[in-house]
Amino acid sequence: MGGFIEPHRAELIAKVSETAERRLGADKAADFTAFIHHYFAHVPLQDVHGETTDALFGAAYAHWKKGRKRTSSRPCVRVYNPRLDEHGWRSEHTVVEVVTDDMPFLVDSVTAMLNRRDLAVHLTIHPIVPVIRDSEVEAQGIAADADAEAAEVNRESFMHFEVSQQPGSALPEIAKAVEDVLSDVRAAVEDWRQMADRMQEVVNGLDAATKWLPEEDVNEVRAFLQWVHDDHFTFLGYREYAFSGGGSDATISVVADVGLGVLRDPDFTVFHELRAIASMPPAVQAFVSRPDLLLVTKTNVPSTVHRPVPMGFHRHQEVRRRRPGHRSTDVRRAVHFGCLQP
Repeated sequence: MGGFIEPHRAELIAKVSETAERRLGADKAADFTAFIHHYFAHVPLQDVHGETTDALFGAAYAHWKKGRKRTSSRPCVRVYNPRLDEHGWRSEHTVVEVVTDDMPFLVDSVTAMLNRRDLAVHLTIHPIVPVIRDSEVEAQGIAADADAEAAEVNRESFMHFEVSQQPGSALPEIAKAVEDVLSDVRAAVEDWRQMADRMQEVVNGLDAATKWLPEEDVNEVRAFLQWVHDDHFTFLGYREYAFSGGGSDATISVVADVGLGVLRDPDFTVFHELRAIASMPPAVQAFVSRPDLLLVTKTNVPSTVHRPVPMGFHRHQEVRRRRPGHRSTDVRRAVHFGCLQP
């Protein structure tokens, strides 16, 4: 592995590698030894101080075996209490293992979920490993530094968290929560470009609003939304709403098949929006009844991506038009961007 490795870390890696050769045999340990270099390359040494070499080998080898077979775009998740007779190593903590494609927000998103469940995190190991896979399924080895950017090499995130030990009955629920967070992260990352494009489309379409709003107000909204678009916020979700009815009977519904990011699922509710407008918060009712372009709010639920805070701002861009023969401006569609400040 290239680059300088401080003496104490090099000694740690050498000892774990020697244990691997002793327990697995030189031939079988070859690929795994390369994995060991990545696995412990950036772990704070004080975090593993006092751990036996056998325990460090066991944790790394269990993780490597878990990630040997993995379908591309599908994460591997395991939550377990390591036992020597079953897993080849033991720990006083519950271990959360993840193997997935490398992408932004992974570690902080999973850590935030664990913290929300009051699971104290005692150790985090998070190498990015250049894995060579056969048809993107079976790991064939670890790419050398010079080959790490080759097309057949997958940059994969191996995340190892040790949390306060949990009863066996709680482990499946924790694993499901990890999988849900990973799904949200992937959706936000995969759809980021499309969400940015949607925002630019909204900005470009604001000229029509000057038909019923002062040009100065429209320009102010345009400047703000362009600023948001230009990398000042992280887009997490996008959806559209349709309005029907009028007055106290007006209702709002999510438009299917256009959602992006964490708002892909039309059933995902961020602030009880699927109901009669008359029962919604006063600020939202007032917004719908006035010819405003923008409402900035926060959601009722914390973001599962990046940071566990309400997705704010949430933006509502109202698209309005005048019905033939009517003087009033009628709400027909709203678009909603869920964002976080970086």
